[in-house]
Amino acid sequence: GDFPRRSRQGDFDLMASPGQQRPGDRSRRDDDRYLMLEALLSARRTLYVSWCGRSARDNAMQPPSVLVSQLRDYLETCWRGPEGRDVLADRTTVHPLQPFARRYFESGGLVSYAREWRVAHGVPPSLEDDGAAPAFDAIDRPLTIGMLASFLRNPAREFFRARLAVHPVDDEASVDDDEAFTLDGLERYGLRNALLADPDTALRDGTTAMVADRLRRLRGSGRLPLFELGAQVEDDMGSVVGPMLRRWVEFQRAFPDAAARQPLRFASIDAIVDDWLDGLRSDGTRVVRASMTPSKVLDAKGGRLRVDRLLDAWVRTLVASACDRPAHGFVIGCDATLRLRPIDGDVARQTLSDLIDAWREGMAQALPFAQRTALAFVTDPSRGREVYDGDFTVREGEGREFSLARLWPDFEALTADGRFASYPRRLFEPMTRWVAADVDLLAADAPLAIV
Repeated sequence: GDFPRRSRQGDFDLMASPGQQRPGDRSRRDDDRYLMLEALLSARRTLYVSWCGRSARDNAMQPPSVLVSQLRDYLETCWRGPEGRDVLADRTTVHPLQPFARRYFESGGLVSYAREWRVAHGVPPSLEDDGAAPAFDAIDRPLTIGMLASFLRNPAREFFRARLAVHPVDDEASVDDDEAFTLDGLERYGLRNALLADPDTALRDGTTAMVADRLRRLRGSGRLPLFELGAQVEDDMGSVVGPMLRRWVEFQRAFPDAAARQPLRFASIDAIVDDWLDGLRSDGTRVVRASMTPSKVLDAKGGRLRVDRLLDAWVRTLVASACDRPAHGFVIGCDATLRLRPIDGDVARQTLSDLIDAWREGMAQALPFAQRTALAFVTDPSRGREVYDGDFTVREGEGREFSLARLWPDFEALTADGRFASYPRRLFEPMTRWVAADVDLLAADAPLAIV
C-alpha cells in the first residue's frame, strides 16, 4: 500500500529537525529504493511486479508505486522490441478485478481454473481441457529403492508430489498444549523409533544403560506423560525395545565383520535404478543385512506375518537380486524376528521391470491402487472394499488418505474403470509369494543363522 514506505518521525527525534540530517543517516524510503534495486540486480530469469491498478469501488485508475513508475518510464524510454514494438506494452498484463470476468474464459485470453464461472459464461466445449497431465518424460535422475517403495505404497500420492508438486498438509495437525495422559499408536511408534536410533550404541554401553539414558532424555523433553502414567509408558517402551536391541547385539556378534556396501544398478527402457546395498555384515563366509523396525510384523489375531510391513525389505531384496547382489537378511520387529532369503535372479529382473513399467505409468497419470487395499485384494478379493472404505474391523479405510480421497472417494470409484484388478496381480502377488516361501519366522531364542 505504501512503497517506498514513509517514516513517521517522533517529536523527540532530533535527527528529523531542520538542518540536522547528515549524509548516511538511516532513511526507510532510501532503504526501500535500494531494496528495489537489489531485486532488479538479483533477478536471473524472471522479475514479476504487480500492483492494484484500479479501485475496487469505482474502477478508477490507480497509479503504481513511484519506484514501479520510474522502472516503467525507463523501459518505455530506453528499450524497443523487434520492429519498434513497445516493450512495456508487451510485458504488461491487465487483469480484471472480478474472477468471473469473461476475459478469463475467452480463447487467447487470460487463464483461469474456475470451471463454475466457465460454465456460467457458456464457453463452448472445444475450449475445455481434457484434464490430462502434460506428457511425461523420464526424470533425468535415477530411481532409488526408497522411491520405488513409496510408489508402491501410494502411487496417487507420488503422482501428486512428483508431477503436480502438491504436498498436502493436515489442517488438523497442531501443537498440542494439553498435558499428555496417554499415547496413541503413532506416538508410540515415534518413541520406539527414537529409542532404536543408532543401535550400535548398545554394543558399547550395554542395552539396559542405553535404554535408560534415552528414556531419561525423552522424559526431559516432555514427550512422555508425567508421574505414574509416564512410568508405565517407560516400562512398556523398555519391555519392547530391550529385546529388540539384544537381538541386534546378537546379530552383530554372529556376523562380526563389517562388509563394504555394494552398488545396485538396473537399467530399463528409459529409467535406471541406481542405489546402494549398505549395512552389510559378514561372518567370513556369508554377507547378511539386518534392519530394525518400530512396527509389529505380526497381526494381532493369529500371529501371521503382516505382509504390508515388509514392503521396504521386499523392494530392497528385489533390487539386490535383480542386480546379481543376492544377500540374506533379518528384520527385527517389535514382536518377532524374521529371516529373509534372496529372490531368484530371473524372477527378480522380470518383477523389477514390471515395477518400473508401473512407475512410468504412474508418473503419466495416477494409478488406482494402494498398498493395503491391493494386498487384501490379492489374498481375498472380497476384502478390498473393507480395507479401502473401512468397516467395523478396520478403524479407518485406506481411502481416507488425501490423494486417494481426492481422486477415488470410495471403492466403487477406485474400480470403476476396470484397471484396479491388474495392478495387485502384477505388483503384489510376487511379494506375497516371496513372503510365503522365503520369509521365516524365528523363535525368540532361535539363533540368527543362515540356513
